[in-house]
Amino acid sequence: MPHVLPSQVIIVIDHFISAMHGRKTSSLSRHEVKHFTMDDLPQLSAILRLVRGIPENLIVLEGAAYARYVACIAEIESIVMVLQQRGESDLHTQVIQRSYYVSDDNYWISVDDLRDLLAKCPDQYPNQEIAALAFIDDKDLRSDLRMDINDMEKALVNGEWKNTTVMAGAVMEALLLWVIQHRDPKDVQDAALRAVNAKTLDKPPPSDPSNWGLPQFIEVAGELKILGSDAVKQARLAQDFRNLIHPGRALRKGQKCDRSTALSAVAAVAHTVKALTPKK
Repeated sequence: MPHVLPSQVIIVIDHFISAMHGRKTSSLSRHEVKHFTMDDLPQLSAILRLVRGIPENLIVLEGAAYARYVACIAEIESIVMVLQQRGESDLHTQVIQRSYYVSDDNYWISVDDLRDLLAKCPDQYPNQEIAALAFIDDKDLRSDLRMDINDMEKALVNGEWKNTTVMAGAVMEALLLWVIQHRDPKDVQDAALRAVNAKTLDKPPPSDPSNWGLPQFIEVAGELKILGSDAVKQARLAQDFRNLIHPGRALRKGQKCDRSTALSAVAAVAHTVKALTPKK
């Protein structure tokens, strides 16, 4: 099945909701149950099929939002199943009546919620600006990092959470090494000392940035104002999970890479690229 974009599903849902508004009659009062009918089966089935075609890396929802996204799909699937197997006369069940009702502007709750959640998802991730890295003047480095970002994206699509997390950390290290090497060494040294004084680093990093690890890059970049506070916070999350590449550390901490850690790491790359991209 070809890849589907969140915006394409939103168009279909908006058309469905618009048609549903046209079916509203004055006999429907606030919070009255509105049952689905066999007329809705093709549209609901189409929405489900399209949603299943959205690449996993474009669903950038986390926590409660992702849980609701999964629940919306399951609820719509249950309605489709009832319509297909039993007909509309059996839709008067407790679960349907509990979940799908009409209020002033909110019809068929799970479809509405699904639409709102998809609106938070991009059609491309990483976006073109991140993948382009136009600000890097070294053509070989830019080409290598583009390949790494492409590999990171493929790993995310395939659900390879550890590979995604590790690759994102490597991309951040390379980006921050590049920008710090373009700064005055004295300014870099002063920033490192400020990080030590702020206790975000235990000790000054080696004089040669090529020998640094991701924590040193993040904290020094923050002190140099290369990364803003939000970017530093996101990068620190990626740093924690980047360290899980070492099996012993992962075992000691009882942590593992999952969908959430992968999305956090990729988000940190996005923050870093945005911070390094010259403002227009």
